[in-house]
Amino acid sequence: MVNKFIFLILVPISLLAISCSSDKSESLLFGERPMIENHFDQNIINEYSIDEIIEHGKFLFEVSFNELDGLGRPETSGTTKIRPRRESPQNFNRISGPDANACVACHNLPRIGGGGDNSNNVFGLASDIDFATLEGSVGAEDDSSSVLDITNERNTIGMFGAGLVELLAREISNDLLSIVKDSKNISKSENRIVKSDLNSKGINYGYIEVHPNGFVDRSNIDGIDSDLILRPFIQKGVIASLRDFSNISMNHHHGMQSEELAGFNSDLDRDGIVNELTEGDITAITIFQATLDFSDNVFSSNKEIKDAQLKGKEIFNNIGCASCHMPTLPLESLMFVEPGPFNTENSTTLAESENTFVVNLEDYVSKLDKDENGNYLIPLWSDLKRHDMGAKLDNERPLQKGVPTNYWLTKKLWGFYSEPPFLHHGRANLLNDVIEMHLGDAKISSDAYFELDSNEQQYLIEFLKSFK
Repeated sequence: MVNKFIFLILVPISLLAISCSSDKSESLLFGERPMIENHFDQNIINEYSIDEIIEHGKFLFEVSFNELDGLGRPETSGTTKIRPRRESPQNFNRISGPDANACVACHNLPRIGGGGDNSNNVFGLASDIDFATLEGSVGAEDDSSSVLDITNERNTIGMFGAGLVELLAREISNDLLSIVKDSKNISKSENRIVKSDLNSKGINYGYIEVHPNGFVDRSNIDGIDSDLILRPFIQKGVIASLRDFSNISMNHHHGMQSEELAGFNSDLDRDGIVNELTEGDITAITIFQATLDFSDNVFSSNKEIKDAQLKGKEIFNNIGCASCHMPTLPLESLMFVEPGPFNTENSTTLAESENTFVVNLEDYVSKLDKDENGNYLIPLWSDLKRHDMGAKLDNERPLQKGVPTNYWLTKKLWGFYSEPPFLHHGRANLLNDVIEMHLGDAKISSDAYFELDSNEQQYLIEFLKSFK
């Protein structure tokens, strides 16, 4: 991890010295200048108010970066692999990226932080190659790989309630890791093989068998990575934290390389700009996303429609949809500590950070019910688990983080109806089509839907439309 640093704090613009170390971005009174004129310093992060943190994060989410900020990555891929410099016009491309100047360019439905339509679809993994079009690589032979061979298309999904999602994932990960630890102790002390179910918050992630010598048989783990760290972000469920998501996305989509990702004072992409985003900046944009409120069901004020929605909710449960799209998950604490405990090597972790920021999400999200144990009931409508979704949702070739192409994280339903079109690739415009494409683990429920009479089907659709 990079060494801690002291960076610019908020000062009047008239006194500002541009905070990027580059000949391109020397202080200017006139003309073009960086869009980020103030960077946050992680070393004094607790000297900023929560309102200042959120406002700066919101600014970083909305601002259109330019080359003086460090926009673009001319000599690195989206995975930070070194490659030859991209010259115009190959320096910007919708497929192999960078693909946008601002987060809000895609995350805007129905408001900032939400999803996007098909025009905002992005292409994962393609950023690792030099340059690509829909027809293949530029200058390649006729039999070269198409975009389907090198990338996966992704529809932009909303970030609402993201802080609650990460807190749930942190608690589930801790629960599962504790099961492994306790099982090891029992197996060693009793000199026997211990089989332990991996249960947390009413969700089963398979089981492990622990041997007295410390070996853990992880072959029967289900719906989660074998390290039992829950990664609840993006459609494949391969990113553990909002901080990781922010560091990766800033580089992948904008070519804005944070100090955590590139290293302090490192011009990894050789664009002449260093420290494009500070550790404090990443904390701010993480906190902004973490404090975005969730969107629970919005039932109609029209009695007839509301009655239909409530009938649809009952049908949703009866045909088994709720077995994966679980209505609520219990959460012990709403205290969001940043940096968090499960960040990767490309992000500052809780253990590495000398300066943490804590925010109580109860102050920023809608009122939550509690269960009999005092846990907050998060109306997620997901089990935060990967499932086999069958052939009709198996349209990819490249593996993402080793996850089978037919496996997808159960989508939370918060606000999804305000973010059409639907599914991971945005190829379904009608909810009926979404249900029809649900096969694999969801086939029984999908079949049950098509066995309903037309009125019952419409009741269910009307219920799903309440997720606005």
